[in-house]
Amino acid sequence: MENHTSSSIIIGTEDWTPIGDLSNDNISIFIQKNLNIRQIDARDNQDGVNEQGGEVITKKDETNPNGIEVFKSISTIPDPDSNKNLKYYEMYFNDENGATYCISIYGYDSEDAKLIETTDMVFNSLKMG
Repeated sequence: MENHTSSSIIIGTEDWTPIGDLSNDNISIFIQKNLNIRQIDARDNQDGVNEQGGEVITKKDETNPNGIEVFKSISTIPDPDSNKNLKYYEMYFNDENGATYCISIYGYDSEDAKLIETTDMVFNSLKMG
């Protein structure tokens, strides 16, 4: 799993700049920033999931407790190395300067409870300034 990052499922990755990566044995968090794409364009461009034999499970807009508007999606992609499914929880949002961020929290489908807990913690902690 360590070789799989969210950048592999975002089309047009040349404009995405990695700004953070954190992982343990079960869960990875990958943060990217893009100055050249609007949030709506980034969130609607999830063709990479289908290209890798995956499936977008859900997509929705949500506002966190700090008033940050976030587009959230959940996808699965088969991991060719393990024959297991990787589950991606992705959040797209803009900062006050218009930069678009993508936070991907992912791991094997068997770690879903931990993935949900981590995603909720990150979502609830997003704030500006």
